[in-house]
Amino acid sequence: DEDDEEDEDDEEDDGDDKDDKGEDEDEEDDEESDKDKASEDDTPKAQPPADGDWDDYFDGEEGEETRGAFCCQNGQGMGATDDADVGASCYPSSKPEPFDFCDSEDSCGGPCNGTWVVGWCALAQPEGKAEKTALCNLRMNAKGTGYNYESPVERAVMDDPCAASESDCLGCNGTWCEYIKTPFY
Repeated sequence: DEDDEEDEDDEEDDGDDKDDKGEDEDEEDDEESDKDKASEDDTPKAQPPADGDWDDYFDGEEGEETRGAFCCQNGQGMGATDDADVGASCYPSSKPEPFDFCDSEDSCGGPCNGTWVVGWCALAQPEGKAEKTALCNLRMNAKGTGYNYESPVERAVMDDPCAASESDCLGCNGTWCEYIKTPFY
């Protein structure tokens, strides 16, 4: 009978040991989860647009094309196929998601190892909205590695003074156009 009682005590102890281990593991998981949450909370977010108009900044549902300034990230290689025109030749997978840490001019060049791209200047004045849309059309190239300009109009890109900003483009008697900033993989 004493042997039976000892066996029952051992079984109860084994159960207690499992509960103790389970509780310890749960506590460790909770601590790790708290660390993860703290890290997420400390991550800088993209800054809101200067005019506060988020609709212009991200104007669509998931999968829709969004245009605007973006960061072309280099990652482990080149983020674009043409250094003279990073805006059009940036690999679509080298663009950060909207509101991502790297979707900010402040973080693009440093920690994100990228090139901040603002837009381009089509060196022509459109007659109306349809013509402006035609001047600014882009189409994915056949290899899927970037975009081709659809308009034959001359354009100013990258370091050209007319492509520095919308006001500079207007000063060059041009039409300001924005690149597709939507990434895809």
